[in-house]
Amino acid sequence: MKPTTLVSSVLALAAAANATILVDPVAPTLYAGDEQEVVWTMDQKYTVEVDFVQQTSYGWKTIKQLLDRQKEPTGRYRFDWTVPRRYAGNGKKYAFWVSGSQGSGGYANLTNWFEISDGCGKREGSAKLFLA
Repeated sequence: MKPTTLVSSVLALAAAANATILVDPVAPTLYAGDEQEVVWTMDQKYTVEVDFVQQTSYGWKTIKQLLDRQKEPTGRYRFDWTVPRRYAGNGKKYAFWVSGSQGSGGYANLTNWFEISDGCGKREGSAKLFLA
């Protein structure tokens, strides 16, 4: 093996080991009917999924997949979601799970936990993805 090939291989492995998806925190209380931004930054090209999850005694479970296998390059992204009223006022904790896959590897991150309070809303459960 040539020294340059070895160095290239080591650098590629180091870059893969440091790949990240950083997710911005959300407010500790969201209000039903409000638009919520989920913002994240990726330093690798990933196929992205965004899930709305509920905290459980064993960790968390997916309530709804909001974005399914969207291929995106590196960059900063914003996902707008209208907070559904049906989860308001039940005392449960929720979060957003942002995961990215890349071949056999990938990376994922979870927002902080939040509650949903009843509020004045317009639409329910709609979502849009933007390059932030």
